Amino acid sequence: MALTYRHSPLVRDWHSSVADNRHDFIDRGFCFLYRSLLMTKADNSSPATQTDIHQLSDKLTSVTALLTRTSEKLETHDTRFDSLQQHVDNRADEVMHHFDVVAEDLTHDDRGIFKDRLEQHTDRLQQVHQRLRRIEAYLQLI
Repeated sequence: MALTYRHSPLVRDWHSSVADNRHDFIDRGFCFLYRSLLMTKADNSSPATQTDIHQLSDKLTSVTALLTRTSEKLETHDTRFDSLQQHVDNRADEVMHHFDVVAEDLTHDDRGIFKDRLEQHTDRLQQVHQRLRRIEAYLQLI
């Protein structure tokens, strides 16, 4: 199995932390909007008027629209991140393939180089053996 960018524990941890942070951000943002828009320091003993209810409805509509736009932006960013991650995975595969080809070429070249050197040493060794035999033969004649 080829090791890809996606399988890196660092990337998995980062991606999950981004997702967690995104949900925390939305939760914190919603709580802030709820506190700032809906909870006012008004007199709680007075009943709500039609104007108050319409204002509250308008604020809720704007909050809903803001949350919808934020959600759409986050989906866009998720899509972009996924396409970027796919691009990085493809490039990693290409680099690994190129590395394999280069390593194979180097191995093939080294075999050829060492084969020539080995043949040269073998020829030299045979010449030394022939010389040694001649010397042995000469010394036995004496």
